[in-house]
Amino acid sequence: MKLVSQDIGAGVLTLKLDALEDLWTLRTLIAPNDRVTADTIRTVEAATDKVREGKAEKKPMRLGVRAESVEWHDFDDHLRVLGPIEAGTDMGRHHTLVLRPDGMEVQLQKRGPLQGWHLRLVEEAVAGSTAPQVLLLALDDAEAQFAVLSPRGLRILGALPANIPGKRHAGGAEAKVRFYDETLRSLKLFRAPPALPLIVVGPGWWRDEFLEHARAREPALAAGAISEGTSQGGRVGLQEAIRRGVAERVAADHRVAVETRLVDEAYERIAGGKPVAYGPDAVRSAIAAGAIETLLVTDQVARSGAWDPDLKAAEQGRARLVIVSTGHEAGTRLAGLGGAAALLRFAL
Repeated sequence: MKLVSQDIGAGVLTLKLDALEDLWTLRTLIAPNDRVTADTIRTVEAATDKVREGKAEKKPMRLGVRAESVEWHDFDDHLRVLGPIEAGTDMGRHHTLVLRPDGMEVQLQKRGPLQGWHLRLVEEAVAGSTAPQVLLLALDDAEAQFAVLSPRGLRILGALPANIPGKRHAGGAEAKVRFYDETLRSLKLFRAPPALPLIVVGPGWWRDEFLEHARAREPALAAGAISEGTSQGGRVGLQEAIRRGVAERVAADHRVAVETRLVDEAYERIAGGKPVAYGPDAVRSAIAAGAIETLLVTDQVARSGAWDPDLKAAEQGRARLVIVSTGHEAGTRLAGLGGAAALLRFAL
């Protein structure tokens, strides 16, 4: 993401979208009734179109839409903003803006001044444009599961079934070699450039045997790979590796690892009776008492707009605000606490 311009008092941000994670940032920033302006395509009907079918023409134009709803499934390649047109042609009629991370320039007009957390979220997105990604491969006797850990979540790339018969069946060794070769071909596709950090996780000795195979067949492709044991393979093994901090050791400032660690700490404090607040009522009480060291809220809570006064009060009380993405497991766990939790300076 690139910040083109901002006007704090007027509540205006002009942003250039360059990466998939920018869609998460924009979705979190857009609250109901905000105006979003971008280039789009709209059907323009001439007066004769009512009697002559097939003459409606689609033209490029720039429109401002009052956001009634925002649609984005994590890691779709576009964000859809739906609502009535407030700037441009066909005022008052509904339109859908399709926003893509391809250099598109988007202006966001908030219904009030920009808050501190808005600006910090943009700063993080701008800094995140150069943040490292990590390629993960979870390997066991059932499948090879590929995923990319980006600053905003785990993106599943695909899986290869092992299709290896049991030890007593003939052809098991040959099937295993074929499986490793197919996994290598996929790895060559996903690890481009080869400098992309690679972590191979899984139970038992499968991951190490695969890495031996890879180093013999494609040494450059396996260079620098890290092997990490987990109790399971598949998506469960990927999440286990993230919780254990293996990605953080590869990229110490990785956003998902940071958010996971903080949510884990909140749960540990709850279990241990240490200073913590969770749930809307308890967290708001902690904000009022000025007791919060770190405030965790989900992206869903942040973009609802209902917490804007509370987030502002927390920042004024010197709390560190962390918006946790629900695109990964830590965000889902925080949502289970009511969408908000706070690590406290002292017990209440």
